[in-house]
Amino acid sequence: MTTTIDSAAGSGCAGPPLLTRALLLRFVSLLGTSIGFNLLLSAVPLYAQESGGEHAAGLATGALMLATVVGELATPWLTTRFGYRPVLAAGLVLLGAPTPVLAWTGGMAAVVTVCLLRGLGFAVALVAGGALTAALIPAERRGEGLALVGLVSGLPALACLPLGVWLGQHLGWGWVFAIGAAAPLAAVASVQLRRAVVLVSPGRAARA
Repeated sequence: MTTTIDSAAGSGCAGPPLLTRALLLRFVSLLGTSIGFNLLLSAVPLYAQESGGEHAAGLATGALMLATVVGELATPWLTTRFGYRPVLAAGLVLLGAPTPVLAWTGGMAAVVTVCLLRGLGFAVALVAGGALTAALIPAERRGEGLALVGLVSGLPALACLPLGVWLGQHLGWGWVFAIGAAAPLAAVASVQLRRAVVLVSPGRAARA
């Protein structure tokens, strides 16, 4: 009588670790991007409409979407030239830094400018961060890793979409803009905390 033992089970090895330090740090920037973008996604059009009239909401949303498309097209070139980490950090800064301007003025020129800069920042953070995330997940555990990434970015997005409007209407728009700026700017520190390790193949690594 012979017994067949699965080689993976017999070796006691479940594959390479999934939650590495680099991936956990990446989750911080994912949270910052998701909160910074989605908290204002519904709030800014409503704020613009209150201060700029019935067409202001569409103008603000259109500027955001246009800049997002342009940013997504430009990001691959930027990452090739400068690397993932600097481009991701720049995207987080663009997403957060212009936001407080909205608390000082509701003029449409300012709103559109902020939306353009935030759209660029979101696109850059999304594309550069997505490529970096894929490199940080071992190929053998890609499904698990992408599922975790979806939860980390998706759950805050679901919560922030209505939360931004609620905060603006009950506590004031200043709170929305302050949180929307603070989340991505605070996440910049996680990008710079260490050089992320990009897995190229088993036993080999490269720096991003």
